[in-house]
Amino acid sequence: MHQDLVSIIIPMYNSEKYVAETIKSAIDQTWKSKEIIIVDDGSTDHSFDIANKFSESRLTIIRQKNSGAAAARNTGLKNANGNFIQFLDADDLLSADKIELQMTEICGFSEKISLSNAVHFFEDSDPLDSSPTKADMELFKSSKNPSDFLLNLFGRTGNGGIVPIHAWLTPRALLNKAGYWDESLSLDDDGEYFCRVVLAAKEVVYLENTIAYYRKYKSNKSLSAQNSFKALQSAYKTLMLKQNYFSMVKKTDFYAKTFAASYYKLGIQCYPTYKTLSRLCINQAILLDKNYKNNQQYIGGRISNYLANNISWKLVRYIQNIKSLIK
Repeated sequence: MHQDLVSIIIPMYNSEKYVAETIKSAIDQTWKSKEIIIVDDGSTDHSFDIANKFSESRLTIIRQKNSGAAAARNTGLKNANGNFIQFLDADDLLSADKIELQMTEICGFSEKISLSNAVHFFEDSDPLDSSPTKADMELFKSSKNPSDFLLNLFGRTGNGGIVPIHAWLTPRALLNKAGYWDESLSLDDDGEYFCRVVLAAKEVVYLENTIAYYRKYKSNKSLSAQNSFKALQSAYKTLMLKQNYFSMVKKTDFYAKTFAASYYKLGIQCYPTYKTLSRLCINQAILLDKNYKNNQQYIGGRISNYLANNISWKLVRYIQNIKSLIK
C-alpha cells in the first residue's frame, strides 16, 4: 500500500542535551514513509556530532550559520520532498503513532490540517507522567470553520490556548499557499505562521488519542527574553499581521473583541518599561472596541485585580516592575 511521504523538519541550535531523544522520537514513528531533515542552525556545542551518529537512511543534516529557528525551518522546507510536513523542535517529542494516526485522517486531502493533543512537561521529568491540560482540551476541537477555530484558540479575553508547532501535521499544499516563516519575528512567530496556514485550510481535524510532548523549562531566562523590547515588538507586529489576515476573510465585527483583548493584554505587559509600545497596543484595542475599558478585566492575583479594576492597572504594573527590579 502506497504511503505519502512525510517530511519531519527539526531545527537544531545548541540542543545537545535532548536532541538524541528527539531524533529517536522521529525515527520511531510508525508511519514508515518519512524523511527526517535536521537543520543545524550554527550550533557551537556537540549537537551536530550527536545527530551525525544516527545512521537512519532517510535522515539528512544541513548546516547553516546561525539565523534563527524560523530561518532553519524555511531551510528545511526548501529541502523537503514530502507531501506532508511535521515540524519538530530539537527538545520536543512525538508519541510513536502520532503521524500515522493523523495521516489516516488527512492523507489524500490537501486542504485539511490535523491537530494532535498536547502534553506540557518540565525539562527533565518523564513526559508520560503528565497529562493534557483541561483548558487546551476544551479549545482543541475539529472544525470546518478554521477562522472560528482560531478565534476560540486565541481566547475572547486575550487568554487562549497554546498549540505547540509539532502538534500540527500539515499538507505541503497548504504551506505553499501560506508561504514561508517570517524570519523577522521572534516572539509568537509560530502563532503568526500557523494563523496563515489554518486560514488557508478548509478543515481542522483534531485527534485526541495521539500526543505532541512539549518540553518546558523552570529557568526564568526564557521569561526574561519574552519581556525584552525585541520580543514585545515582535508580539505587537504578530498581532497586527494576524488581524490583517482575518480582515481578508472576515468582517471586523467577527474578530474585533478578540483582538482588542489581545492588544489590551499586551499593552499591560509592555507597561511601564516600554510606554510607547504600550500606548500603541492600547490605542489599537480602542480602535477595535471603543468600550474595551468596560468589558476587559485586568488578569492577575486577587489583590492586583482589585487595585487594577478599582484604582489603576498602571499603578499595579509600576508596583510589579519595582518588585522585579528588587529581585
